Amino acid sequence: QVLQEKVDETIAEWCGAPDALPRRGMCLHELRSFFANENFELDSKSFALAESEDRLDKYLIGPLKDSLLISHLDRCDVSVGMTICQHFSTILSNAILEALWENEKRFTDWGSLLLSKQFRLLQSHVGSLVASDESPNSAPGEHSLLDTWERFSQVVTVLQLERPADWSIYQATSVLDREELRRSLSLRVDFSAEAIAAVCSQLKSNGS
Repeated sequence: QVLQEKVDETIAEWCGAPDALPRRGMCLHELRSFFANENFELDSKSFALAESEDRLDKYLIGPLKDSLLISHLDRCDVSVGMTICQHFSTILSNAILEALWENEKRFTDWGSLLLSKQFRLLQSHVGSLVASDESPNSAPGEHSLLDTWERFSQVVTVLQLERPADWSIYQATSVLDREELRRSLSLRVDFSAEAIAAVCSQLKSNGS
């Protein structure tokens, strides 16, 4: 418990806190701003430009590389590094989702493909920071780290559905409550309010 509290304080000091005023050089603030201002209402041509490796490396992964805390996790004890990664991944994914929801970002199917790519890049980069010498291609406690990204992962899945009713395939393992599902489905430009309401009415207000 003491370690977890210290980790949260360290992340807030070096990366920023969700409820704090934005500060230059704080990767959490920079990434939240990136997603708040990102355009996801794309066609095939604009998608090709938006998914540029150079662009995403600079504006998506760049803030993590520039962070003195996140970029030096390999110097930490493995258990401490993993704890930092778990907490940071949770805070980051929640901040990104709030940026998408609060700013009511509009998604086409091409936009959902872009978010999926951005999600995988973030997940892979953060996971690589705590890879052990014994297993260079995976991080210790890999499944625990994946769990911290599950909510974000399911929102990406929602945005890639062909129609709202297809969520029934994933409903049994959903970690999204009814309001989170509604907010996520509502971001798709081609999903009708009636179809969204029909899906959400099948869920309890406090869970799936």
